[in-house]
Amino acid sequence: MTALPAPDPSAAPVQQAVLAAEPAPSGHPGYGLHAGVTHLLPGGSTPLIRHDVAEFVLVHDGVLDAELDGDVRRVGRGDHFTVPAGCWHGFTNPGMEPASMIFAFGGEPGPVTVRRDRPAREGSLP
Repeated sequence: MTALPAPDPSAAPVQQAVLAAEPAPSGHPGYGLHAGVTHLLPGGSTPLIRHDVAEFVLVHDGVLDAELDGDVRRVGRGDHFTVPAGCWHGFTNPGMEPASMIFAFGGEPGPVTVRRDRPAREGSLP
């Protein structure tokens, strides 16, 4: 087993690392796997994204505001949930400590992921 990569406090407010990227086996399209870790420094926010497959999310450390199709919920260490296929989602770290989450979904990351910018939220850290 390998430890999760640690965030770099001097780097960007959102940092991602791929943990697994397995292409679909021959003759089984759609059975690939993409998994990774996202670190969000205080005030860090991801863009809104959606996938054409469901995504599993596990909060590893800290507190995050998870936005799913405009609905924002606060989640913390140990919380886990599934983001439905086609759901616009993004994450913001509202706390004063770094936060991290582990994510996984089937398929290849490029073709199944669409990104868009999110508007600034009131009360968010600069």
